[in-house]
Amino acid sequence: MGFRRALIVGDTHVPDRAGSIPRQIVEALNSMKPFDYVLITGDLISGDVLEELRGFGEKSYAVRGNMDSLELPDKEVIKIEGMKVGLMHGHQIRRRGDVDELTKAAVKLGVDVLVSGHTHEPAIMRGAVNLLNPGSLTGAWSGGGARSPPSFLVLEAGGASIEVSLFQLIGEVKLTRRERVLTGPGIHPSIDLYHGFDDE
Repeated sequence: MGFRRALIVGDTHVPDRAGSIPRQIVEALNSMKPFDYVLITGDLISGDVLEELRGFGEKSYAVRGNMDSLELPDKEVIKIEGMKVGLMHGHQIRRRGDVDELTKAAVKLGVDVLVSGHTHEPAIMRGAVNLLNPGSLTGAWSGGGARSPPSFLVLEAGGASIEVSLFQLIGEVKLTRRERVLTGPGIHPSIDLYHGFDDE
């Protein structure tokens, strides 16, 4: 087994709710690249933003959000170091960000990890199926009224575990959370859910 890094981003809403990806975010991503994968949860609006994000990694996968007119699939399943990762925007879930509904969607896709967006709030939910949400890369407001600092996730995969790091723009781009998540058969549900960011 090798070691792979994936950048997870989405919900930029450029140009309808944000003018561009913040300069500090772009500089931080440039300092971290190249990633092996870029996973994009949709609601980008702009095709130019899609191309910009694809440039941060060797392989990229993007799904269509409910506000997108881009020609993208609704769902993707990607294999990263033997781990199956599902990618969807999240508007397919009736109650925005509902953990039970997201878990059911993940089980239906047969994935170890489900990545979704739509809520604009970053989240890591550990359990039999691991749920990840990068929040909004621009900090754009959501249809549900949520607004959090601009954020993204970095997933590092190797062996039987993954490490997920949350970065947020709070004056500067900061690492605000890091979680180690076990994957594979025999993992029992133990949900550790958080939204937003730590006051440090």
